[in-house]
Amino acid sequence: MYNQLPSYTVLGFRNETGDLLNKGVSFTTVKHVVLGIEYATRKNSIITIEGFYKEYNKYPFDMIDSISLANVGGDFGVVGNTLVKSNNDGRAYGFEVFAQQKLYNNFYGLFSYTLVRSEFQDINGKHIASSWDYRNMLSITAGKIFKKNWEAGVKFRYNSGSPYTPYNVAASSLKTNYDVISEGINDNKKANSERYKMFYQIDIRVDKKYNFKKWTLDVYLDIQNITNTKTALRPNFSIEKDMNGNGISDPANSAYYIPKYIDNISGTLLPSIGVVIQF
Repeated sequence: MYNQLPSYTVLGFRNETGDLLNKGVSFTTVKHVVLGIEYATRKNSIITIEGFYKEYNKYPFDMIDSISLANVGGDFGVVGNTLVKSNNDGRAYGFEVFAQQKLYNNFYGLFSYTLVRSEFQDINGKHIASSWDYRNMLSITAGKIFKKNWEAGVKFRYNSGSPYTPYNVAASSLKTNYDVISEGINDNKKANSERYKMFYQIDIRVDKKYNFKKWTLDVYLDIQNITNTKTALRPNFSIEKDMNGNGISDPANSAYYIPKYIDNISGTLLPSIGVVIQF
């Protein structure tokens, strides 16, 4: 069990007159319980099974946007510069299976599977999926060393898809909002109610090592995402514009722009060649 102060952006938040508004926030309390078992064989392999439970208390809750600070920050922006109260609870629980085969008969491998649930309370006190609720995560790495210092390896990763918050279309397309921030506004009443599709990726690598008296040369070919898997993330919010780049008003209500969504696709095949010199 440990306690942690909120971030400096929370503690130092002030109003227009310079008054600190979050003086009443308290330490966030986190309790961890982990139970596991490990088995080691005589063939350089280890198998571990662990179950875990984490409980969060007095987590900062954004009183303006009505959302736990645990559910923001996935985009690595500034988090906490708002009015908060230390009244939010959360939890994370699940289990992990891990297996490692160290080099044995020129073969090695790693296997890891995690089932996790991560939840924090919404404004009504109901536990909902947090931004870190990845559910199923699988990683498999295997390799083999061949004659004449050749080595080949492969890595497979799978994720069942993380949650995300949809846009508030009305607030996002309102002219007085879009003209200021020029991006979509989250609908925090539906926080993390949507979920991305599953993701997987396969990487391969081939190494050739040359051993000299005082140094070693390693030349490798690495191909990430060899299946060229594409992942569709939440589309970017924008508005329809005319030929001059000006926003087009909604014919039904001139206070709004016509919303537009731009596909946000990630993932590409990425080959690379590298050289490693060791003395």
